[in-house]
Amino acid sequence: MHKSSTQNVFCELLGYSPETKIMESLLEFPSRHFTFNDVVKEINVNRKRAYEILHYLLDEGFIKEVEKIKNIQFYVLNVRRAEIKCLEAFFQKLLR
Repeated sequence: MHKSSTQNVFCELLGYSPETKIMESLLEFPSRHFTFNDVVKEINVNRKRAYEILHYLLDEGFIKEVEKIKNIQFYVLNVRRAEIKCLEAFFQKLLR
């Protein structure tokens, strides 16, 4: 996950909370599989807080588990969720 200069507009409008930062990154690459460690690196918080955020996003259905390789669980943005579709449309308009 990486930042582009135009992408930061999402956080500028919605705030730089850890949740917003991770959603911004996931919206930039909606089909990308990511791990817990990716979340920790992306939002720059301690592992406990990253775990809380990851499970909140899972519990709300914003992300879903897609595969597990050895002991590493991979997740992906749940693009079928209506709220995610709205966020994707909003995100794309911001990038124009």
